[in-house]
Amino acid sequence: MKKLAYILLALQLLFSAAWAQQSFVVKHIEIQGLQRTEAATVENYLPIKRGQTLKPSDTAEILRALYKTGFFEQINLSREGNTLIIRVVERPTIGQLKITGNSAIPTDKLTSVMRSLDIAEGRVYNPAMLEKIRQSLLNQYYQLGRYNARVDVRTSSMPRNRVMVRIDISEGMVAKVKRISIIGNHVFDEKTLIKQMELNTAGLFTFITQSDRYSEERLDISLDKLRGYYMDHGYLRFEVKSAQAEVTPDRKSVYVTIVVSEGQPYTVERTEIEGKMVMPRSEIEKRITIKPGETFSRKKIIDSEKAVTQYLGDNGYVFTKIGLFPQVNDKTHKVILVFKLTPGKRAYVRNVTFSDNTRTNDVVLRREIQQMEAAPASAAKIDESKRNLLMLPYIKEADPSIKPVEGKDDQIDVNYKVKEDN
Repeated sequence: MKKLAYILLALQLLFSAAWAQQSFVVKHIEIQGLQRTEAATVENYLPIKRGQTLKPSDTAEILRALYKTGFFEQINLSREGNTLIIRVVERPTIGQLKITGNSAIPTDKLTSVMRSLDIAEGRVYNPAMLEKIRQSLLNQYYQLGRYNARVDVRTSSMPRNRVMVRIDISEGMVAKVKRISIIGNHVFDEKTLIKQMELNTAGLFTFITQSDRYSEERLDISLDKLRGYYMDHGYLRFEVKSAQAEVTPDRKSVYVTIVVSEGQPYTVERTEIEGKMVMPRSEIEKRITIKPGETFSRKKIIDSEKAVTQYLGDNGYVFTKIGLFPQVNDKTHKVILVFKLTPGKRAYVRNVTFSDNTRTNDVVLRREIQQMEAAPASAAKIDESKRNLLMLPYIKEADPSIKPVEGKDDQIDVNYKVKEDN
């Protein structure tokens, strides 16, 4: 397509040379053939203005500037006295866009993808985009594991220089995982590792779990679970070197190959707590469940962070932040875990409110609230209040949210968004 455009441009430059042998001052610019585009819009794109001298070398620049707009299929330049005449043939617009055959991907998502490619009703139709549309949609289906999907794009003429673009989709079936191979594992056998993954080969219950259906998203989740499994067993430097999915010739099945580097297991040398101690250090240390001498475990670290956050939150420090700064010694394979606390100020509850309750009065809901206004905020009491609300037979959902009071760094508002039941 680009080659054809260059040939047309070269031919037009040859024709232009016949009338542009000499320079002349452009007193008038006349644009012929416009149907939708305003003449002023076209003139804004021109590198030559009224009153300027048009040189023979300028014609190529004019043609390039106008073709670059994407508005025109054909452009011719001519001269009558001191008037520059530009004859154009506008590209048609997309009068109608029809998508059929899709169910796995919603139509609004498909139209969003095409809009990003400037394909939508009312936009200028660019035939060079047809293949780009087809390939973009196919890529969407490949990510879902539908490797035998087909996308056909057809156009037909409509009145008033418009075209109808019809996209016919055959989604096909999701490719199934025929085999999973893991290379580089020595500590855990392949069967154990596959059990940790989101993907699996066909089995007794896969018709229910559908875990044998391949998609890039499921592969990414599986890789994350593999990392988590190794890191929970001390393999801090575990790495997925590569993960590839090879499609069979019939495009109905996939062979997944994962290459890993396990590294060595690490143990915890000691744990340290830094930052402002707003509560007794001994109480905070009790909640660090991973101890010196134990195997490094990401899960235990996360559980420790949650337990400390919960403890401080129960005592009013609801905006506590905990940062982990591990000091890794790759020679001894030991780790020093440094937990840094940033508790902020102790927060007090200004208001407790309710939203989306249309049939139940606030006073009825307020009876179940354990977190009192003007009292120190307590994560445990806020959660207990939620449980009490859910015990009411006419409350289906109760989601608490905490919002800092503007201009105050030690006050919060608590709102319970409820969903009522009959």
